[in-house]
Amino acid sequence: MENQKVSISDYARSLIRFKSRQMVGRAGFNESDLEDIEQELTVYLLDNLPRHDAAKSSENTFVSMLLDGKVAKMLRRRSQGQRDHRREEFSLNDRVVDDLGDEVQRVNIITADEACMRWGTTNCTREDEVDRSTDVVRAVNELPDDLRHIAELLKVERPAEVARRLKMPRTTLNRAIERIRKAFEADGLEDYL
Repeated sequence: MENQKVSISDYARSLIRFKSRQMVGRAGFNESDLEDIEQELTVYLLDNLPRHDAAKSSENTFVSMLLDGKVAKMLRRRSQGQRDHRREEFSLNDRVVDDLGDEVQRVNIITADEACMRWGTTNCTREDEVDRSTDVVRAVNELPDDLRHIAELLKVERPAEVARRLKMPRTTLNRAIERIRKAFEADGLEDYL
């Protein structure tokens, strides 16, 4: 199989430059990141351009959609707790006072949960995970049967897959998802959506 050569249009190049400049000043990105942002968007676009289907959309629409999604993902990732540029950083070698009044290195008093959260392997403690799981199970169990089934499927499948599996129009599924969302919000669980 021969490799297909992919090239970026002038529209895509100008959109990459525009979106990169828009990101400067947001989520901790600054002028010195501009070239890196442009490069990341360009590589992402080159990797995904072969997926374009002219029967479904114009190339410009596809490029715009891809870049919008990538920019949102980059901003979201940069703002996540363990990567948040506003987060106070400290060294594990800093000297702190422990519960007994002794001065020790921070590394000696940090819990396993705190370490995992700092390393980015989790964003909450085990206790929080158990609470979240219990809250979600309770909220799902309180849903009407039709919504409960959809909620269970959405735990492991994307909405498009659920709609296909249930032979349900996406608009109908979207209304059901909105009802599930409102039920979660009524229970104070909007953070889990």
